[in-house]
Amino acid sequence: MADGTTTNQSFVLPEVGASEDTWGTKLNANWSALDTLIGGVNATEFAILDGATVTTAELNILDGVTATASELNALDGITATVSELNILDGVTATAAELNILDGVTATAANLNLLAGATATGTGTLVFGTSPTLATATLTSPVINTAVTGTALASTGEAEAGTATDKLMTPETTAAAIAALAAAAAITTTTLSSDATAEFTWTGTPRLVVFRFSQVSPATDSTVLQARFRIGGAYVSSSGAYAYQVTSSQGGNDTTSSGSDSATSINLNSNILSDWKVGNASGEGLSGVAEIVLPGDSVETAMIFHTSYEATAGIINNSIGSGRRKAASVVDGVQFFFDSGNLASGKIIMEGYA
Repeated sequence: MADGTTTNQSFVLPEVGASEDTWGTKLNANWSALDTLIGGVNATEFAILDGATVTTAELNILDGVTATASELNALDGITATVSELNILDGVTATAAELNILDGVTATAANLNLLAGATATGTGTLVFGTSPTLATATLTSPVINTAVTGTALASTGEAEAGTATDKLMTPETTAAAIAALAAAAAITTTTLSSDATAEFTWTGTPRLVVFRFSQVSPATDSTVLQARFRIGGAYVSSSGAYAYQVTSSQGGNDTTSSGSDSATSINLNSNILSDWKVGNASGEGLSGVAEIVLPGDSVETAMIFHTSYEATAGIINNSIGSGRRKAASVVDGVQFFFDSGNLASGKIIMEGYA
């Protein structure tokens, strides 16, 4: 009967009663092979495996692991599940970046407020679509022009100043301030023997106001009049305007005058010469006139209130209105006296966008 071999390592099994003078060599070869297989493992290390039920597949998970014992000991006591640990799959954060979370007591719900946000640099958050900071307090926040979408106030919203759920950049704030300042654009004309005083504007202001300060005529006993500019030209055609003036002076004296077919609008009484504006020192006309929505194509109206000293030396108070008798967009006003020049005084125009 020939020698046999073991199943796993092919150690030689000398034939019982045979292998005379060769069995020693065969056994020595077996012991040498076994010593090579076991290597330097000692009894203590073997004892570690006592009771181990780990499979080959499970041990293979450690294939290629380079962690030190200290690094593996960091996991001692961890109760996270595999699913929880898998959340970290693909994480590229460094230890320093992860250490930022050391001591954080925020709950998952608190951290979820930042869902969709990506941190870029120190203290800067770039939010995703439709961010919400419910009951959050921002201390000295810095908003730049990268903020877009419905979260950022438009120029119109910034000017209106009524939205409570919008962000304002410094650029938007400056634009709103500039627009509101321009909304009250003021033009002052100082009169000095001028035939007319003309004022124009661009765009579509909501309101144009004229203020008169001691506007005096060169000729005694005159009427201050106004015409509208339409399409770049002042309209003076017959029947272009209609107006009504009610004036009072000297106690209970009151009179009204007007026309349904005029070439201009009268801003004071023209009934009698002693009810008109005088040209003596201190007899100039003061008051206010305004036009609402001159940019609308309607029969644009001017409403006015003037006060002056008439030629008889009596204070006169005139109120009234006039209008263009055809729908049109108005972009300017011309003032003049019905006789002579505008000798002195000031007219101020205020335009409100």
